[in-house]
Amino acid sequence: MRQRVHLIFPVLMATLSWVGCQSEVKVQPEVALSNKPDPEPKAEWLDPEKIVFASTPHLGAGLLTDEFEPFVAYLTEQLGRPTEYRTVESYEKMVQLIESKEVHLGMLSPLSYVRAKKSQPGLRLLASQVANGATTYSAYTIARADAGIPDLKALKGKRFAFVDKLSTSGYLYPMAELKGLGIEPESFFSEVVYAGDHEKLIEWVLEGKVDAGATSSSAFNIMKTQSDEGQKLAIIGKSGRIPYDAVVANARLAPELAGQAQEAILRLNTQDAAGREVLRGPTNINGFVPAQDNLYIDVRRALTLLGE
Repeated sequence: MRQRVHLIFPVLMATLSWVGCQSEVKVQPEVALSNKPDPEPKAEWLDPEKIVFASTPHLGAGLLTDEFEPFVAYLTEQLGRPTEYRTVESYEKMVQLIESKEVHLGMLSPLSYVRAKKSQPGLRLLASQVANGATTYSAYTIARADAGIPDLKALKGKRFAFVDKLSTSGYLYPMAELKGLGIEPESFFSEVVYAGDHEKLIEWVLEGKVDAGATSSSAFNIMKTQSDEGQKLAIIGKSGRIPYDAVVANARLAPELAGQAQEAILRLNTQDAAGREVLRGPTNINGFVPAQDNLYIDVRRALTLLGE
């Protein structure tokens, strides 16, 4: 037993000596480490001498120029600086431009807005259109009235046209409806083509280049009222209600300028003679209403239905 104590004692003393030494060690003050990132440089806002406005090319260039030339003249007067209308060749190009520094204000189709907002979260939604006395419109599937096509299922083996894969009424909603009916366009139709805009799509249907196509109720009504040819068209399918186009400001546009543009746009309507003069274009815009991003939630839901 005595031998065991002798063995333990040196070990115990060594341990206590080590602990004592540790208690005498002077602890150096810790250097405070911040988790905050280095401050970002101040944002370089766009404050252009000349404002550029553009729109999704949902109609032909001539109709859109008639629509927006008076509109940009109004903005020039209201904002106190020149504003010009820029024509755009495709839906995709419009999304690219509003994400660049080349276009400052724009009007985007609902699906184009959703796509642009996803890639550019800072995109500012200023307003939504009111047209034909409503805040929403429909997607139509149309054919020639004399074609003997009563409904969508009668289109099997026919030639079909969409507008553009970034078109809400000319692609997204009709595609969701077809999928809901169990129709896979690539195998159901003999040919699937893309017209590029609603005006051209309707012309293709009238000329017999395709048997049917997907378009907007707005474009359909324009053709019905502006041309006798429009009377030859029949609606064979309707899809949902869609909020009208989004008026947006580039994410880099100076907030004060974007705010001024928003106020000017929201004041504009056809309830007075001056507003009617500005909004005299072919698409029958009546004015604009304030809008939040969730206005376009059903567009996002439709994308989800297509697995996107």
